[in-house]
Amino acid sequence: MRKSPKSVFGMMNYSLSLPDPQADMRFGGTAPAVIEDIPSIKRDLLSSISLVDFSEEETSGGIRLCRTASGKPVGLWSDPNGYRNLMWNTKIKDFTPYTHVEFWMYSENPTGARFSFELRGPWTGEIAVKEPPYFRYEIVLNYKGWKHFEIPLCAIDSAFGARLEHITHVGLHATNWENDIYAVEGSYVYFDTIELTVRKSNYTPCLSEVTPSWLEMFRSRWEEALVGNKEINLNSDLAAKL
Repeated sequence: MRKSPKSVFGMMNYSLSLPDPQADMRFGGTAPAVIEDIPSIKRDLLSSISLVDFSEEETSGGIRLCRTASGKPVGLWSDPNGYRNLMWNTKIKDFTPYTHVEFWMYSENPTGARFSFELRGPWTGEIAVKEPPYFRYEIVLNYKGWKHFEIPLCAIDSAFGARLEHITHVGLHATNWENDIYAVEGSYVYFDTIELTVRKSNYTPCLSEVTPSWLEMFRSRWEEALVGNKEINLNSDLAAKL
């Protein structure tokens, strides 16, 4: 049997495999409903915008609402339906004005399970294309507790012609689950808000005074730094570099 993709409270699931009736038992044990608070960090941002923010109304399709010790709502993906993909629709379609995608992710156990964080574009439905266009960044559950991810958009691997100016979904794809639907036992993951950010650069030049003579000076200085100047001793070890 096949199960077609469905949307639940803004979430899209691309899995086509029907879960085993006992698939909801495969994690083993019961994950805690209240977990430790998220550590505070200092971020140097110019701007940010939320893509996924967990609340009472936005939890469904494999995500259930939990809270940290201080009462902050977070989402637990215990995957009771047996799906290996968890995707949210995003209102922001053009990601090009942003530099990073950021989120906190809590691992209950360092099981070594592998996930791919994905940005997905619209699927054309062509028979030759088995997956929608996507950007993918691998995450390994080799830790316990909260971990902050700040993923540069320029560093995410793309496939099937994915473009940052046309993103429709954001989420996780499990990459090493047995039979495509069975999770690595004990691999509970929790999420805080997923957001797009513009991070400040360490290099903020003033370009108002740039002139052709300034550029020539800059070029000549780099040339000297790389290969030396006319006074260089060609009998030295630098001869090979030249």
